[in-house]
Amino acid sequence: MYTKISTIAWVCFFGLWLVAGSAWAQGNLTPSGAPAPTMKSLDQIEARTAITNTISLVTIAQSGSYYLTHNLTVSTGDAIDITTNNVTLDLNGFTISSTAASSTGVAILLGSSSALRNVTILNGFIKSGTTNNGLNVYAGSGFNYGISFNAQPTMVSVRDVTVSGCLQAGIYLTQNGSLVENCKVLSTGGMGIYATTVRQCVVRDCGNGAIQCEGAYDCSGETTSLNVVYTIVGSVVQNCSGTCVNGYAISGTTVNNCSGVAYGAGVGIYATVANNCSGTSSSGAGLVIVESAHDCTGSCPAGTGIELNNRYGVLHDCTAKSSTVGIDMGIYATIINCAAIGNNSNGVVAGQSCVIRGCTVNANGGSSGTNGIGIIAGIRTTIEDCIVIDNRNDGILAAGDSSILNNHVSHNGVGVTSAGIHTSGSGSRIEGNQLRDNNGYGIKSDGGANADIIIRNLAGANSINYQPSNGSYFGPVQTPVNATNVLGNL
Repeated sequence: MYTKISTIAWVCFFGLWLVAGSAWAQGNLTPSGAPAPTMKSLDQIEARTAITNTISLVTIAQSGSYYLTHNLTVSTGDAIDITTNNVTLDLNGFTISSTAASSTGVAILLGSSSALRNVTILNGFIKSGTTNNGLNVYAGSGFNYGISFNAQPTMVSVRDVTVSGCLQAGIYLTQNGSLVENCKVLSTGGMGIYATTVRQCVVRDCGNGAIQCEGAYDCSGETTSLNVVYTIVGSVVQNCSGTCVNGYAISGTTVNNCSGVAYGAGVGIYATVANNCSGTSSSGAGLVIVESAHDCTGSCPAGTGIELNNRYGVLHDCTAKSSTVGIDMGIYATIINCAAIGNNSNGVVAGQSCVIRGCTVNANGGSSGTNGIGIIAGIRTTIEDCIVIDNRNDGILAAGDSSILNNHVSHNGVGVTSAGIHTSGSGSRIEGNQLRDNNGYGIKSDGGANADIIIRNLAGANSINYQPSNGSYFGPVQTPVNATNVLGNL
């Protein structure tokens, strides 16, 4: 048994050795030639040009991609001049600065005498010595401009760059297709950023405006100078916040989802068209609208909450509160489903030929004085389906030839004897209104018994329900249980 097993084992081992031996046979192992290179060259790994200069002007005169390897500090004038097209400059996280005793030159200048195109600057810092002395006077050392040009360039992009302390401007390009994105600018005596499109940027403490552009998106700007006209201004301003003193915190043709604050006599938001915005001011106007606004709020303790600045303006679902005057409509304007609540003087002031529909006008007038009329309307105005309650003076005061229809007007005259609905002139139609608990009159027509058409109104618990109480155009006053005339007043 032992011999048989051993023989079989040796036979198997020998067979495997023959198979393995044939597998190990690889032919001629002598190299056919010198080994070919397998590693990438340095140019293939970093196909860019390094800027190693650290103390003097760098001029980029050939197209290509460049990057800093150290901080660059100059003693006067410019730091980097780009004089050709198609250049990418990566600051690589380093800082460009100047030790000039008085501001001079540009940190990065697009310095050709002809307009350059296709330049990108990114990823670093520009630091200069200009500061604000607290009285809006800017002075100091270093650069005049952070990034600027000689001849107006096209298609310039600046991304992820922080600029501080330049005497004139931070990033000053053109509106020829330029883009500034994710940048910060601090303490410049002039403009913070000037470009075509500005995205996700923060600008603070600039003496002549924070951002001026065609389109500003997701930005924040702050100015403190009394002489600044605009903090953020553009054709389209979206998802931005701005503050100013006497100018316009945010100004644009179309302004969406923005917040503007003016700490002095300025305007929180000025827009042709505004949507979902909030504007506040101390003594100017919270929100000034040229054409239309939807779902906006305005507040100004010593001024106007919302002002329609042109004929034919329209407000939808807007609110004015905590202002001297809530909504100033101008003429030929329309407000729908708006609110004027808790303003110190009058709630809504409308010129001639306006429409006020579905609005809430409550608690205007404060706690003293004789102001505080809920709605003041010029001739030929329509006031319909509104709630007008708890105003210090008249609920509604309208001039002649107006239509005052289906309103709930109660508990007005909380500070002075007044009326729920008060008309002057003649030819107005007062119909279908509910008037209760007004301190004075329910309906008072200054034109007399034959001045206005007064029908189908419900007046009760006012000091005097109707004045006058009859006339050719006055529906008969009836008690509900004895009412026989469907056009009568109750």
